[in-house]
Amino acid sequence: MKPHTPPLILYFIASFLCVLFYSLNLDNWVIYPKAAVLPSIFYYYYINNNHKITVDKAAVFILSFIADMYILMGFDSSFIVAECCVVMVYLIIIRYVIKDFVTSKLRKKDAIPIAVALIFITYLLVTMMTLDFMNERRFFFLFLFHGVVLAVMGKLAIVNYIAKGSRQTISSVLMWTCFALSDIFYMLYHFYLPIYIFELINISAQVLCYFFIVRYFLRTDHMVNS
Repeated sequence: MKPHTPPLILYFIASFLCVLFYSLNLDNWVIYPKAAVLPSIFYYYYINNNHKITVDKAAVFILSFIADMYILMGFDSSFIVAECCVVMVYLIIIRYVIKDFVTSKLRKKDAIPIAVALIFITYLLVTMMTLDFMNERRFFFLFLFHGVVLAVMGKLAIVNYIAKGSRQTISSVLMWTCFALSDIFYMLYHFYLPIYIFELINISAQVLCYFFIVRYFLRTDHMVNS
């Protein structure tokens, strides 16, 4: 068995248990597997990257872990702390997506799919921001900033994929898709309509996004070192 295999197995087991416990309404049990999700996928990345990690990528894992734990603990300040951590994670990751975009070479035939993607993401952002989130207008500008950052990341990731179509750009699109699903259904469940399936989709997308973050980072590191 390769050294990176055990942490990857632990990650998938912990992720599966998170989703299972949520689906069975065993919310008090979720904290145990959830606490293992990020450390295991971080160790998987660390081993695969020859025991090297940059400060900003380490910050992504640390901030994500803090956000997860604050949400699970349910402190009065949990939402604000978690939201700030998530936005900082997005701001770090979007730097890498922008670097990919700078090296992308667009063709004329890419114009239509790019336009469709840009219109769809803009429509999605506008639709979400016009919902009445149980009168939580005090968070409107925070939601707006969060949404704009995520929308810009998504647009750039999709443009990069259309222009290049590499494993790196595929990973970035899948990573962004998980971000979007997790954030949209978190907001729908907690601030709009508390349907349990929304929370289940949020949790599933959230734990899966960490895998694609790591895949994207590994592909980025490979491109830098090659």
